[in-house]
Amino acid sequence: MSKASHNINTQKLSKSIPMYNVDSIPNEAEQISKVVNVILHYKTHSEQSLLAISSLGKQDLILNFIWLKAHSLKVD
Repeated sequence: MSKASHNINTQKLSKSIPMYNVDSIPNEAEQISKVVNVILHYKTHSEQSLLAISSLGKQDLILNFIWLKAHSLKVD
């Protein structure tokens, strides 16, 4: 295990995952090679999640549509 920039323990994947932009061009960050196991808290809800680590530019976290739909969140 190693430490991410926010002092969170990360785990190295046995095989890296290639990343692509929505236009199918390879992402600048190239591949996902680490994950982190965290507990997400939102209001009264908490859940354990395994998150992939990558360079996202200005974003700290990106949640996909499947996660948002499962939690019945509305997005503007």
